[in-house]
Amino acid sequence: MRGHEVWHTGIDDLCAENESVSATVTRVFPSEAPRRFKAAEVHVTRLERFDAILMRSDPPYTMNYIFAVQMLSLVQESRTFIMNKPQALLNFSEKLFVHHFKKFIPKTIVSKKIAQLNAFLKRVKRIVIKPLD
Repeated sequence: MRGHEVWHTGIDDLCAENESVSATVTRVFPSEAPRRFKAAEVHVTRLERFDAILMRSDPPYTMNYIFAVQMLSLVQESRTFIMNKPQALLNFSEKLFVHHFKKFIPKTIVSKKIAQLNAFLKRVKRIVIKPLD
């Protein structure tokens, strides 16, 4: 982790009180197992104490997610670099935003219509299906 401390928190661990956002955070370290981390100390701390924040949450896009993003928008950006801006998280679906980069992605369809999906499958032969939420 190149000399940086890495801390983890979850949407349910956030708290906004007055003008401050805090969270229960767990310090994590790489473990021997691939793609795994070891948890260490746990603290409740203000998010502005961190140099940088990256929000990454798996779907579904729920009201808890929206509230968490809104809480993140309260963090003073003059003190903490927020890598993915809260307003951008609300404005852009990660599964739809990729359509802005068509030359870098495989043939893609987004539809709720089974007939359209079947026609697409027939044309391209192999597909990956993912829900939007």
